[in-house]
Amino acid sequence: MGTSFRDLKQKIEINGLKMAYVELGQGDPLVFLHGNPASSYIWRNIIPYLEEQARVIVPDLIGMGDSDKLPDSGPDSYRFVEHREYLEEFLRQVGAKDNVVLVGSDWGSALCMDWAYRHAESMKGLVYMEAIVAQQSYEDVSQERRDFVRAFKGAEGERLMLEENIVVEGLLQL
Repeated sequence: MGTSFRDLKQKIEINGLKMAYVELGQGDPLVFLHGNPASSYIWRNIIPYLEEQARVIVPDLIGMGDSDKLPDSGPDSYRFVEHREYLEEFLRQVGAKDNVVLVGSDWGSALCMDWAYRHAESMKGLVYMEAIVAQQSYEDVSQERRDFVRAFKGAEGERLMLEENIVVEGLLQL
């Protein structure tokens, strides 16, 4: 992959908005989904090892990376159901329908599992990381982690996310 990752990006229209993605190689679809907030860029160093073995498809989820942002977004935007809707149409349009391998990180893992469940006949494999795969309670995690999550959900959550960029500056730096 001698060209810059960004130069490889294409765009496809989904529900009136453009979703950016990289597609390289041939064969069965191998779809990588990033977490929240991130972009397809996290997979840039993995793609070169796989593009000779599969049709690698790496989208920027709607609202992230180089994909369009939802108009008039607010507290009820970018929910799981919205991401599911855009991903569903994206995979349909790019023709990822048989022998699909989904690879997901974080939020992308949940989307992978959901799509795999609804399209079991299309699946060849599923890889996930940094995913919650079982019900958890606050008692199952450290006090530090509990405080961190509670801060997001509390009165200071919006300020922490928007003004202090705590996910990118804190969580993703770990």
